[in-house]
Amino acid sequence: MSSPLTGYTVVDLSSGIAGAYASKMLADGGADVVKVEAPEGDPLRRWSASGATIGPGQDGALFSFLASSKRSVVADTAVTADVEMVEQLLASADAVVWSRGSAVAELKSLAPQELHRRYPHLIVTAITPFGLDGPWRDRAATEFTLQAWSGGAIGIGRGTQDRAPVHVGGQVGDWVSGAYAAAMTLAFRTRAQRDGHGELIDLSMLEAQILCLTYYPVTYFEMLGRPWRTERRPTVPGVAQAADGLVALGCGTAQQWHDLCAMSGHDEWIDEGTELTITEQANLHADELYAWLRDQRVDDVRDLASAFRIPNSPVGNGENVTAMDHFVERGAFVRNPRDGFVQPNHPYRVSDVELRAPAPAPRLGEHTDALRGAASTPRSSPTGQPDRDRLPFSGLRVLDMTTFWAGPSCTHALALLGAELIHLESTPRPDGTRLIAGIPATVDQWWERSPIFSALNTNKKSVTLDFQTERGRELLSKLIPTCDVVVENFTPRVIDQLGLDFDTVRSLRDDIVMVRMPGFGLDGPWKEHPAFAYIIEDATGLSWLTGYSDRN
Repeated sequence: MSSPLTGYTVVDLSSGIAGAYASKMLADGGADVVKVEAPEGDPLRRWSASGATIGPGQDGALFSFLASSKRSVVADTAVTADVEMVEQLLASADAVVWSRGSAVAELKSLAPQELHRRYPHLIVTAITPFGLDGPWRDRAATEFTLQAWSGGAIGIGRGTQDRAPVHVGGQVGDWVSGAYAAAMTLAFRTRAQRDGHGELIDLSMLEAQILCLTYYPVTYFEMLGRPWRTERRPTVPGVAQAADGLVALGCGTAQQWHDLCAMSGHDEWIDEGTELTITEQANLHADELYAWLRDQRVDDVRDLASAFRIPNSPVGNGENVTAMDHFVERGAFVRNPRDGFVQPNHPYRVSDVELRAPAPAPRLGEHTDALRGAASTPRSSPTGQPDRDRLPFSGLRVLDMTTFWAGPSCTHALALLGAELIHLESTPRPDGTRLIAGIPATVDQWWERSPIFSALNTNKKSVTLDFQTERGRELLSKLIPTCDVVVENFTPRVIDQLGLDFDTVRSLRDDIVMVRMPGFGLDGPWKEHPAFAYIIEDATGLSWLTGYSDRN
């Protein structure tokens, strides 16, 4: 069983997390990734989270993780033979991932636009803070400033009005940009397979963050005439102090807020007639709620919350996250094959496909001699005119059975790339983002006014079916065979009760692709736990990296 990208060659001309993660995802899928470095090597080789000095000939853990399964060649831009070697690699490759930051990438002959012109078969994915054109194209940026420009800092950061601003920790914008870069590269690979023509993909890290790390503040202001937030308000309860440690509790729907009130013994807090948002209601009672939690044990709170279907998790950090029972059972962490430290495993599972196990990261220039002397066959230049429709997923029909944030974000990208998206809801249970924008029920057709729903679901069609009725299930069984892809993000229990597991869906159409994305996966002890973004952030340790050092 071969990996899905076996035979696909990628030249990595990037420096930094975003490009390295993009090419790592391609390598995990089986692609042959050749990393081209200047003689001094990628700066990531010398980076350490602790600030420790990385000795000569050694690499930091982050580089060793991101460079797994890749090859390394060194190219001195002052040496003609080295530049010719790089050009030979590009001529025989399928794709290139490019970013600024290394002497090799800064060569004029290797600029993205020039690569696209000279090698018209290549998918050239360029990752920059603001894009390749526009008045900001040469402006300096950091993770902090990009989050601020995107609007994410006030939306999801952990700062307060009386202290210095805080952004989401863990360089999350870099990882998001890398994931988007890998996805776009693969999407346009599909188009290139049709007509042989490559593409220049101009990926702006700022725009990727706006898509993934904000509640669409521009859309919010344009639709409702007011900003999403003028100040950071705490998420209650969020991460809370229990009697024997920290616990994370989420409250994303009105029902979950009512259940949290009942769970804590305060039914009197429930006010179904209020125009206050869930967050505003929770903040009114924050002190009493936190006081109650301080008297409870973490395990008791989590058991009770799970019984009430309230999202919950332990609070992860670098010390405890690898030992959490759910991650252990799912094999979420593995040993680095070269340096022995613990690192994340593939974040997805694919049926009937073999993903490449991590191979050791290369030492600087380890494969230079072999590749300098190797014979390679340049790819043929594309002939004829490219398809008039340049969108790679035109003609693809996707049944979008997702709700809230992660699922609609996934299908939103497919719609932007030309797929026909059919967003499925039911009147009794509409998409949750219709309900969380704080639109009072007194507003005419308030469920159509949510800026968050509108931003996440552009370019989609809408169908309502009641899955609880026999007629609804009958219509759904007729709709599924007309679709190429089904995407859902319910808990496994919900899908199983509807009779829509993969085997059943495949029995309706044997070549269908089904993407299942519950919060905690399809197996493991937490698989049936509902989850929103902040609960997953709490469990994985992202919340631990965000905020002020003197606060939980």
